[in-house]
Amino acid sequence: MRRFSHALTALLGALSMLLLPAAGAQAAGPEPTTGRAVIQIGGSLQCAVYPYLTYPPAYGQSCFSSRPSYVSTFDFRVYAPSPSYTYTWSMTGAPLPSACNSTASTCTVSVSTRGQYREVTASVVVSDGTQSSQYTAYAYGEAACPGPTGVEYC
Repeated sequence: MRRFSHALTALLGALSMLLLPAAGAQAAGPEPTTGRAVIQIGGSLQCAVYPYLTYPPAYGQSCFSSRPSYVSTFDFRVYAPSPSYTYTWSMTGAPLPSACNSTASTCTVSVSTRGQYREVTASVVVSDGTQSSQYTAYAYGEAACPGPTGVEYC
């Protein structure tokens, strides 16, 4: 009986390795048209805003300016990138920089926040050549104005 339980455990372990996604990949549910399982490519899209409040900066799905500045630099990055992935970037609220191309897992854009609030939404489609996943992150730059002691929030 003991030999049978060891064999059964080994068989179940082998089957689970074949049927479950690899480490780092997450099942995203069945594909609507074929019913095949879809694997999530990459991990997420995160952002941070310069000037940073802390260093190293804290990245998250949304980020905001923590210190007043006339220019906010939004740094978007794909969490868990791979050299074999390709990236298709899009952006609203700011022009898409040319450096945000198919080989770049990061995308950085600077916007003027002098007297105006800015909101930038970045989206990226990450593909491994077979499957793809889309991610979005949001960056917010508070309006900055001159004040009695320098730059301050408007």
